[in-house]
Parts: sequence; structure tokens; C-alpha cells
Amino acid sequence: MTSAAAPCLIRSTMIRPITEADLDAVASLHLASYHDDHFTSRLPRKLLRNYYGEIIKLNPFSYIALSEDGQQPLGFVVGGLHTQDGINAFVRNNMLALIPVVIKHPTFLVRRLVKRLKRHSQQRTSNVKLRLLSIAVSAQSQSRGTGQALLRQFEQGLCSQCISEYGLSVHSTNVKAIKFYLRENFNIEFDTGEAKYYFKSLPVETLAGKK
Repeated sequence: MTSAAAPCLIRSTMIRPITEADLDAVASLHLASYHDDHFTSRLPRKLLRNYYGEIIKLNPFSYIALSEDGQQPLGFVVGGLHTQDGINAFVRNNMLALIPVVIKHPTFLVRRLVKRLKRHSQQRTSNVKLRLLSIAVSAQSQSRGTGQALLRQFEQGLCSQCISEYGLSVHSTNVKAIKFYLRENFNIEFDTGEAKYYFKSLPVETLAGKK
């Protein structure tokens, strides 16, 4: 597994790689931050913990932000080259537990099937392999630079491995997130109507030297 960047302190916020011990905090932050139109927000906490557990096993560029004393979780970011592999592993290992969730919320399954059919017919997928899958910040840390600090740590980890670009997707209705990504110099890759796909190029030599 590719090694991630070491922990760092930014604006009185400790940011370090996510460990298994952090998964409960990550699940809580996710549930508090993501709207109900995300299927993962419908998952019970235990399943959501398993979801992120499988993903971070394969994707080392995953970080948690804590208060300076290390006690209060403030936010997290999860990404890497194998996010889809992590999701596939989660589905395989939790299939029986997922069935009741899908039955309770069938619209998500229908939406997923329609999305797959559209993708197959349009043959449009992102050309950027490394993905930022999730980023979330607690309510009390909003507008305090925590999201930006997490993004900087994520990018520093990529640049330390000479990875020069990454991509993400966001629901078209998530205006707040879109504004954040535009402020952070992301470029639009394509727009499906339901989601916008962005990418960002990184100055590898510059960021790799920052501490």
C-alpha cells in the first residue's frame, strides 16, 4: 500500500491518516453532513462504519481532522486510486445486511440502475483515476478552514507520491460544495445533469516540498 503523508498541525487542527479506531467518528460525521439523497446516509451506523473500513484499507489518502488536543473529530476526507474496489468489497461482505436497507429505500436502487444504463449508453466516464470520494466537516467547524485544511493534507499526500491530479463528483443540487470546489480551483470535466464531475491538477514539485 502506498504510504500517506505524516500527521500535521494546521490552524490548531490535528490532521492525520484515518485508522480503524476513527471509524465510528467518521460514520457520525458522515451522517451529520450528507443529505438523505445519498444512499450511504440511509445506512445504519454499523454498516456505514464497515463501508469506510473497506475503503480506507485500499486508499491511504484518507485523513481525519481533530481538535488540537486530539479529542474532538472535526472532519474527514477519503480518497485514493481504489475507491470503487473498496465499495465493491463492502457490498460483497455486507450483502445480507444491505438487503433490508434497499427494500426500505427502493428508489435508490432504481436510480442506480438508471445511472448505470445511462453510463452504458453514453459511455462517459471520468478519465481521472484517483478519486476524492468523501469530504465532510462538523457543523461547528464550518467556515473555519477545516475543509480547506483537509483538502491541503489530501493534496500533499498525493504530491508526495508524485500524483499530479485527482477528480471527484458532486450532486448538481449541492450548491455549497460546488462553490467550495470552484474556490479551490477545480475544473469541470463533464456534467451529467444529475452530477458534476471535476478534476484538479496539482503542482507536484511545489506541494511535495511543503510541510
